[in-house]
Amino acid sequence: MKKTVLIAAAGWALLVAGAVSNAESRIENDKLSISGQAGGAGLTMSSKQTKNKLELRLLDAAGVAGKIKSVKEGKSDDEGKSLKVVTDGGEALVTLGMGRAYAEIKPVKGLKAVALGVPTRFAVMPDFFAMDVALDARHVKQDKAVALADNFYLMPLDGGNAMAFCVWPGADPKEQTREESVVEFTVGGEGEARKFTESRAYFPGSKPVYVALLEGTNCWRYEDVTSQTMDQAVKIDWKRPFDARWRATFMTMDGKLVPGWNVSIISYFFPDPKKFGTGGWYFDEAINSGMGYRNGMPQGDTQGLGNYVHQCWFKQDETWLYLWKKPFGRSPPMDGKFESVIIYPLDRAKDTPITELALADVVKQTLGVGPCEYILDKEGAVWAYHGGTNKMHFEGATCGNWDWHLNPRLNEWKSKGSLDAKKKQEVVWLIEDMGTFIAAVNKRMHAYDDFRKTVKGLCDAAKKGGKEDAALAAALEGDLNAMQQTLSNLPEFDKGLARWQETLSKMQELAKSSEEFKPELSSIGNVRGHAENQDNTIAGCRRCVNMIKQKAGVAVNEAGSGSTSLAVKIREECRKVLRKPHPLEHF
Repeated sequence: MKKTVLIAAAGWALLVAGAVSNAESRIENDKLSISGQAGGAGLTMSSKQTKNKLELRLLDAAGVAGKIKSVKEGKSDDEGKSLKVVTDGGEALVTLGMGRAYAEIKPVKGLKAVALGVPTRFAVMPDFFAMDVALDARHVKQDKAVALADNFYLMPLDGGNAMAFCVWPGADPKEQTREESVVEFTVGGEGEARKFTESRAYFPGSKPVYVALLEGTNCWRYEDVTSQTMDQAVKIDWKRPFDARWRATFMTMDGKLVPGWNVSIISYFFPDPKKFGTGGWYFDEAINSGMGYRNGMPQGDTQGLGNYVHQCWFKQDETWLYLWKKPFGRSPPMDGKFESVIIYPLDRAKDTPITELALADVVKQTLGVGPCEYILDKEGAVWAYHGGTNKMHFEGATCGNWDWHLNPRLNEWKSKGSLDAKKKQEVVWLIEDMGTFIAAVNKRMHAYDDFRKTVKGLCDAAKKGGKEDAALAAALEGDLNAMQQTLSNLPEFDKGLARWQETLSKMQELAKSSEEFKPELSSIGNVRGHAENQDNTIAGCRRCVNMIKQKAGVAVNEAGSGSTSLAVKIREECRKVLRKPHPLEHF
């Protein structure tokens, strides 16, 4: 006789249908339910609020999904309840914590990966340091595809109201390193019905993989922009459901690139909607860049590329997109080259409701605050601003310090004939800050040059190896050459830095020792020419690394799976150099 036993506590429940060996076992909390039974091909993760569900299949060392032999109550180290799942190929512990929107799948014995079975058109590899990698199943010609991901990937479910999100820790949490991992996709169907049917995430050793099911009305958005007018602001029929750091990832048509960037995918955060229409320039923390408004449209200024209209923004509850026709004045124009835009909440904002989850929240909950902040590089920009050495007194860029602080102080000194002790000390500090700032930028240039040499060495060696490695190396050659050109004046920059450090040191001493204004102090402003050229160089280098990181994550599909190891090495070098960005590198 079949009987059901219910064990319940606040926020979770374990249900076991007993008496027969192949009866279903299930754990659930207020958001999710996970069930499975002997003889099944996998587990089912279901929403408690909607009909959304996905399949979880456990893969053995050979990458084969074994048939389930038994599903029983398991012991968990975490709060919550677990299922001990034994398959033909191994064993795993699957845990649901109270109030969590994700499950932890921990390998116990013999298992290699977790396969997520859910049909989606898009797969997104979010990137906090560079452009996202996004795949459209309609453009994947093979029945298999691979991509490289930084600890997580996103599968937006059709309809815009749910997202499956997969997260895993780095190989060595003690060192807080991140593990570049290959994500494998299976593709099926034809034409508009073509979908990703399965994705595979590999266990980092004995560490778990986490699978989240995030739900909410309009929690993500797909917009077809093939017919949208270029160089014109267009309001789309979608309202963000809550405040967050929303991200828009623009994808070009198959085989097309964005001029000035030479990438097929370009990603932006939305500016802070509360500052819409703000007059003049300000630093927008939401996009980590300067921003201003003209004719009701947000505009930025990127080192080396110049002024541009931001491609996405919120106006109160409205969502606006802008498709460049000639980005940054580049030719030829981009008529009809953009195809799709995906919008999703990557991180929290100050006004994000506590009841809502962005992707970064799941990363923090699963990996812990420390590793998460390392992954998001929370302190990186602060460190890089002053080169990781002595902290700057005014935390301003060279040109800004001159225009808004130092030059007005010098003019006051000149007109009055003297300065009080406080203002005179500020003059000395501002001169010191200028030297610190240009040295920090120079340090970043050398970091980028070291990166270029390392990756070029990897590619040169690959050209002598297998056909697939050689193909990937060839695909990156143009970007490495562009980076070499960008850094061609590095020796002159080093000489210029030495000259200016000597000059600024003398000016500091002159300011300290002088009661009356000295005309030589006005020459300090000439450092701006050297500083601007350096700033343009590091911004150009960051764009090159963005291109290389994205291409290495996508080109493996064209070069062949044999190039995966090389792609992982290259992307790891990209990841390292993109950390601790100087603010003038922009995005």
